[in-house]
Amino acid sequence: MDGPIMSEVHEAAAAGDSEQVLNLLNLGKYDVNQKDTEWHDRTPLHWAAIKGHAESIRVLVDYGANVDAVTDSGWTPAHFAAEIGKLGALKALHKLGADMEIRDCCGDMPRDLASVYGQTECVEFLKLAEYEDRIQREREKQERLEREERDRREEDKRRREEELRQQRKQEAEKRAKEKGKEKGKKGGGNNGSKGKSLASVGKAVLLMGGK
Repeated sequence: MDGPIMSEVHEAAAAGDSEQVLNLLNLGKYDVNQKDTEWHDRTPLHWAAIKGHAESIRVLVDYGANVDAVTDSGWTPAHFAAEIGKLGALKALHKLGADMEIRDCCGDMPRDLASVYGQTECVEFLKLAEYEDRIQREREKQERLEREERDRREEDKRRREEELRQQRKQEAEKRAKEKGKEKGKKGGGNNGSKGKSLASVGKAVLLMGGK
């Protein structure tokens, strides 16, 4: 079969050897999300979940493993853990942010598989996890809406302040212009008075000279 096959990280994850998983990933030459085509595109995290190794799950996710990676049939690590009844693995995946309501190619969520295979504890846990996830999504949605509303109000406030600044600037410019015109008028009036005074003086001199 063409494509990547099981790597040493896959094997260490399946064995639950979290120390070896850590050592291998620290080498920097392995893709933590590599899919094993011989096993339907399972990643190391799928194997850790299948075997129920919670510590390996945590290490893999710390190094960037996709908690919602899917196989060629759409199964996430949570689907495998639910089918086999690995409650500890399910709890670890949920705590690390795995989506417990992803549906596989047949439309089944992890809880559906747990129910089909009689994994009662897993069914009850997944019911609670789904409820908590819905509550969290609603909370995040509400927080997002409140944040958007705050941003909108802040933007409106900034816009009003800018409009007020522009209005005050225009009014100041208008007053300055009117003041300049007023000064011009007063200046012209004084020159006219001085002209009239000089003309009167000149006229008086002429009259006196005539005498």
